[in-house]
Amino acid sequence: APQKSLFFDKSAFLSADIFKDLKGAQRKTLFYSNPVKKSPWHINGAGVIEEIIRRDRLLFFPYDSFNPLLLLLKEAAGSKVSEIKITVYRLCENSKIAKALIFAAKSGKHVDVLIELRARFDEKNNLLWAKRLKEAGCNVILRKEKEKCHAKLLILKLSDGGAVTYI
Repeated sequence: APQKSLFFDKSAFLSADIFKDLKGAQRKTLFYSNPVKKSPWHINGAGVIEEIIRRDRLLFFPYDSFNPLLLLLKEAAGSKVSEIKITVYRLCENSKIAKALIFAAKSGKHVDVLIELRARFDEKNNLLWAKRLKEAGCNVILRKEKEKCHAKLLILKLSDGGAVTYI
């Protein structure tokens, strides 16, 4: 019977060291240009909430602008929205999303925020924002020890008289 052999060639495996040199590379062809952020839909004066009730919308980050999301959170703070539930993975030092959630909580909205603490390179910011959100009256949920939350979800509960709508 023929003898089977298995050969390993170290050169066939990529070493992480080659990526260190790319950061300072002068060849622009190796990099994508920064995408131009676009607004995915035109808001016709009725507001973001009315637009979403009229028709489902999907935001595709980083290609779509964050502005509709920020407008939605700001609008939720001053409208018929009674509850805001959101998951966040990474909050920057000057997070507009976290500030909008704090504004909503201070405006009397019930705000639940699930925060991922193991967001690479942003653990410190996430901990600081968790503290600030809690101090502002938000219900802060830190993910469980052995689980990781990388989802981006937002649910708004609208109460109009006796009718309840979720978007």
